[in-house]
Amino acid sequence: MSPSPPWYPRFGDIPGIDWPCPPGIDRRTLRGHDARPQENDWGSDSTWWPIIYERDRDDRASVGLTWSVDTSGRRDDDDFDDDGSTGSSPASQYPGFTGPRSVDEELQRMYEALELPGTAADYEHRISAAASYLHKIRLREANAIAESERLCLLSFALVRACPEILNRKERYPDEDNMPVWMATAHLLTRIYEDNGDLAEAERAAVTAAEEFGQRVDHALSRIRERLSVLRAEHA
Repeated sequence: MSPSPPWYPRFGDIPGIDWPCPPGIDRRTLRGHDARPQENDWGSDSTWWPIIYERDRDDRASVGLTWSVDTSGRRDDDDFDDDGSTGSSPASQYPGFTGPRSVDEELQRMYEALELPGTAADYEHRISAAASYLHKIRLREANAIAESERLCLLSFALVRACPEILNRKERYPDEDNMPVWMATAHLLTRIYEDNGDLAEAERAAVTAAEEFGQRVDHALSRIRERLSVLRAEHA
């Protein structure tokens, strides 16, 4: 059984990450900012946290969070312990939006989550989810695409500081060594390609493949083919 990944009081406490608390946010007012993992006496290496954000404290059967961000894509009973603990850190528990929101609203909620205790993977999931949402609303708000790009680059910095984020916890017997899917690496390549910044798109794809182990063969081949055509036209 592998040990649980380290946790941090806030995103900016990760070594190698320079992240001052954003203006307008007082982390001391955020519920769970001072939470710590709960000790257990059953020999488990899993990290358990107090349930800080839930819908109904009076009905344990209905315990749940506003899960706009999720590390697994589903909710399992094993995420919760009988004594009111959860395997999700405060950063993961922090409620997210489920409906349309503006760029500022999405960023504000992400900034708040990053000020709560969590693991590097928890923070990467929040950043990745925000980047993906902002990319979806790029035609609705002019600054969405630039903010999405910025978050992708922030994700890159985080994974460089904590490369264990890309390590798979479990593999099928016939599964190869492909790392965890890094959504922001693929997204940044798409952003540059869609904007016609083919040289930047190529660099992003090469970084995704060589540094993060992502499979971007088709995208990289397509981008290089387009670059070849452009260079031939200007020769």
